[in-house]
Amino acid sequence: MEDQLENLITQIKQYQNPSLERQKAINRLLMLIQQLPGLYSSSHQDYLEAFNRTLEWVYKNIQNFESRPPSWEKSFVVWINGYLKWRIQDLYIPDNRYDSLDKPISNEGENLTTLGEILPANSLSLLEQKIAELQQTKRQRQGEYVRRYIETDPEEKLR
Repeated sequence: MEDQLENLITQIKQYQNPSLERQKAINRLLMLIQQLPGLYSSSHQDYLEAFNRTLEWVYKNIQNFESRPPSWEKSFVVWINGYLKWRIQDLYIPDNRYDSLDKPISNEGENLTTLGEILPANSLSLLEQKIAELQQTKRQRQGEYVRRYIETDPEEKLR
């Protein structure tokens, strides 16, 4: 594995970015990384997200890797773990980036204003708008059909 790792990293650094050869070598390297002994792991449910972010980071930064003695494999694992360790720690940090919509943000006199009151109503995405238009058109057609049926009343039950 040591020689294979050294060859792949050397090839990747030699190829022009972007090139098909470089992409193939990087894909082989990313597969090899998953077999490396000594990579940090975690039982956290989102560990794979942290690992995938690390693989993306390797993809973007492989040209900055420099092997150090005693071996390519050990120095590469240390290099990857240096990033992966922080991504795993990020998983355990509570995500308090979002404020509650009920959080008071202004208290002018007796009027208490919440974040939810000042935020604009959710706008529909383009897809949701198209779906709403199609549903509206369908309802209009059905309504027109019912109106015509009532007007003609072929069985004369509605007159």
